[in-house]
Amino acid sequence: MHYYQHNIGDYARDTGHLSVIEHGVYRLLLDWCYLNEKPITTEQAMRIARGYQLETQSVLSEFFQLESDGWTHKRVIKEIADYRVKAEKNRQNGAKGGRPKPNTNPVGSQADAKHNPNQEPITNNQYIDAPLAPPTKRGSRLPEDWKLPKHLGEWALKQFPQWSADDVRTEADKFRDFWVAKTGKDASKADWDATWRNWCRNAKKDAKPTPQSRNAQIFKAGNLWLDNKTSSK
Repeated sequence: MHYYQHNIGDYARDTGHLSVIEHGVYRLLLDWCYLNEKPITTEQAMRIARGYQLETQSVLSEFFQLESDGWTHKRVIKEIADYRVKAEKNRQNGAKGGRPKPNTNPVGSQADAKHNPNQEPITNNQYIDAPLAPPTKRGSRLPEDWKLPKHLGEWALKQFPQWSADDVRTEADKFRDFWVAKTGKDASKADWDATWRNWCRNAKKDAKPTPQSRNAQIFKAGNLWLDNKTSSK
């Protein structure tokens, strides 16, 4: 058994007269008997008690009974017997396909290690490798020196032909000023390209029609959308 109940009240009542060393010896002997599920010999008890012969003999004489195969403890014997009965019942249920639902698993059950305190300790090789969930894409703020990329300016003119290049540049300035000044968690976005496209769709509702010929004023340099003066240099 890897687990047994320890009733603090009962223990204090029966062992209040023991010395600190005798308390330690008593608990060591109990642990050994539960773990090995058999009587303990005098030689084993002396070795487990780290050489405290007088204290060990006193504890054995008061709390244990000497049998032909060693020292026994009546409470340990009873709890081990109860544990074995439950373990055997669970083994039989397992052979039949498991315990009837929705009963919970009692002490000693091998069907559910989470609720079985006497389950062997879990080792690393009992875990099953599983793929990790993809990491969540984190947002970021718009840089203060943000310039409208070329492909987003072209997208805006293609989607909204009533806009001129100046209209796009104006919206880009408004877009930058708004998001740079904004505070709070909403100021961070995971996809600024998508944020720009949504901005244009919302701005389109209030935009005034302009002549189509103004789209000829588009000036491009590198990957940024520039104004007339900068592009003409």
